[in-house]
Amino acid sequence: MVKARQSIPLSLFLVVLAGLLLFAGSASAKKVYIEPNEAVAQCADQCNVVKMQCRAAAKDQYDYCKSVFREQQRQYNWCRRQGGNCIRPQRCPVLQTKGCTINYDLCFESCGGVIEDSKELKKRQKAEAKAAREAGKDDPSG
Repeated sequence: MVKARQSIPLSLFLVVLAGLLLFAGSASAKKVYIEPNEAVAQCADQCNVVKMQCRAAAKDQYDYCKSVFREQQRQYNWCRRQGGNCIRPQRCPVLQTKGCTINYDLCFESCGGVIEDSKELKKRQKAEAKAAREAGKDDPSG
């Protein structure tokens, strides 16, 4: 009986933590859980630092590409006004940070974190709630 009461606060902690991480990470399709352990939390924080550095580097590359493209576009426009045989510059590829996220997910899981798809999480939570209701019906003290 005592063990069940201790698991409820842990479950609540994990759900609240997942909500905070989901909110902080914008509209992600994932829920993220970590054990309430300082070493795991520090490891996960380091993963996040690496992810943010990766994203910043990708943004820097993208911004550089955009500045080069703008200069090439100016030269192209000038060339066209002169009536020359001009080559249109290629646009920059879309900013890509998916690799940063994939690496973060792998790092986070190696720390002991668990990443779960939100649809699967909802199914599991419904099943757990149903099981809890069923267990409550069977409990003569409840």
